[in-house]
Amino acid sequence: MSKKVFHKEIIEDLKEFRKNSEVDWNRANNKSAEEWNKINPKTEKQFERFYETSKHYIDSMAAYNATGKKLRLIEKIVKVIADLTDVRTVLDFGCGVGSDTMWLNAIGYKTTGMDLPSIALDFFRFRLKKHKMEDIEIIEVKKGFKIPKVDLILSLDTLEHVHDPFKTVKMLIDAKPKYMLFTTAFGVHETADHTIPMHTDYSVAKWEKYIEENGYMKQKLQVAFPPRLFVRQK
Repeated sequence: MSKKVFHKEIIEDLKEFRKNSEVDWNRANNKSAEEWNKINPKTEKQFERFYETSKHYIDSMAAYNATGKKLRLIEKIVKVIADLTDVRTVLDFGCGVGSDTMWLNAIGYKTTGMDLPSIALDFFRFRLKKHKMEDIEIIEVKKGFKIPKVDLILSLDTLEHVHDPFKTVKMLIDAKPKYMLFTTAFGVHETADHTIPMHTDYSVAKWEKYIEENGYMKQKLQVAFPPRLFVRQK
């Protein structure tokens, strides 16, 4: 099976998950934005409640996962990880609908997905069963959960969705992975065709400094896009 199936065919996966009901892909982002604005989250619990209960955010994620932009991103992420020859185990923190977790698993990494209990995770489990990849573990972020010991923590476009990214990244640091690889969109609230009210505003420089003050060093990457790789200092 082509690894690209986990991205391009996600639309068909979601139609099957929804029992073949049609999805208005053109309005998916706007509908999830409307849900956000209706709740207008201010606290950590309210942030979590949106992602746990949103009916349309899953459509927005699926639509993005099917784009060439997302495909090019994960292909480049894979190249970065391939250069880390001592990486065998990967935690996909904020795995959402699971495409990245599945891709890395398909090329030989032992992967674990982690996210809030939600419709998105239910869909991820559906995809694992459909594509016969049920060896992938899913950990729900809820009371009593723990970050597993892994070589690499991957978090793609997740931290801008949490109430306090400093608290979240400290939790990841405490797990002491060899590497942490992030992409973020702090403060990005608009694209050419829709608004993104759920992205939080934080200083990237301040966030990077915080990580470096807690035992990690940012490593330069030879790729033409802005992921941030941090290596734990012994």
